[in-house]
Amino acid sequence: MKHVNERMNSAVFASLRMLPVLFLLLASVVSAADEPPAARAKVNGVPIPLSEIQEEVQRVIPRTLFHRNVSPEKMEVFMKDAVEKLIDRELQFQEAKAQGLKADRKQIKNKLEEIKDKFKSGKAFKEALKKSKLTIKDLEARIEKAFLIEKIFQKEVEEKIKATDEEAKAHYGKNVQRYVEMEQIRMRHIMIGFSNSPVEDGPEKEKTKNTKTKEEARAKAEELLAKIKDGGDFAAIAYESSEDPYRVKGGDLGYIHKGRIMPEIEQVAFGLKNGEVMGPVETPEGFYIIKVEDHKQERQLTFDEAKDKIKMELEQEKREARNKEWLSALRGKAKIEYVEQQGAGH
Repeated sequence: MKHVNERMNSAVFASLRMLPVLFLLLASVVSAADEPPAARAKVNGVPIPLSEIQEEVQRVIPRTLFHRNVSPEKMEVFMKDAVEKLIDRELQFQEAKAQGLKADRKQIKNKLEEIKDKFKSGKAFKEALKKSKLTIKDLEARIEKAFLIEKIFQKEVEEKIKATDEEAKAHYGKNVQRYVEMEQIRMRHIMIGFSNSPVEDGPEKEKTKNTKTKEEARAKAEELLAKIKDGGDFAAIAYESSEDPYRVKGGDLGYIHKGRIMPEIEQVAFGLKNGEVMGPVETPEGFYIIKVEDHKQERQLTFDEAKDKIKMELEQEKREARNKEWLSALRGKAKIEYVEQQGAGH
């Protein structure tokens, strides 16, 4: 039962999140018609198809390994992990049907249209289905399954883990030291890079190579600092001249606490008074001009301020515990068979 205690039941939420992505990748998925006759596992007689296992693996690998080559040994670990997740998903689906839950046909239709919209055209969508040897009916069945899993999860887990105000207050009393708002500053900055320092410009963060020498970058930063001290608007100058993504926000980083910015900048910024400007500050990325606009001292949060966060934390703990208990019960009364010749290793 090694996946029974997964955080927040990823098997449920992955079912819905993965659908649009899954069918964008249909052409690369091994179809059910191409898989070996034997599945890697059966749940109450229902096989876990190799095609679905491979889909789950493809969903996980890009996130964890960023498309790097995966050794056969590591791939087998991914395959085993996928089998366990799909067993949990199938158990939940079967439980939903046993309890007589129904999926909303309108929701299924809307999700199907959402998937179709991910393709360039209706023809491209049909071609992808054809390559994977799936029909519209197959796809609707997968969507229905995902919605039923979500419904049973809501009923058996989410509706049973609500934290009360009394529980939150008791938790706050025992852990008051955890609910402290750290010292924060609101600051703006202007960055001027020099040769070999990457420049990320604009919302797309496209990196370009900087050609300025360190001396040229320092001179440019000092020139901008002089303009600001002569009454120039910091935000406007940042927008026109800064060389990092915050340029489009006038250099505004919002409120930040210690540990969120480079040490060279942090050491200077947290020592400035409101409205004070300092620079150029040298970092490996370039020279920075810093302006602090507000300063909030560290303070203890009241219960009312911390209540929502505490409830979320308590409900997360309950969610994990309830999910583990529920899946253990489902597995306990199910017949789960592992197919040894497929390398399940169980």
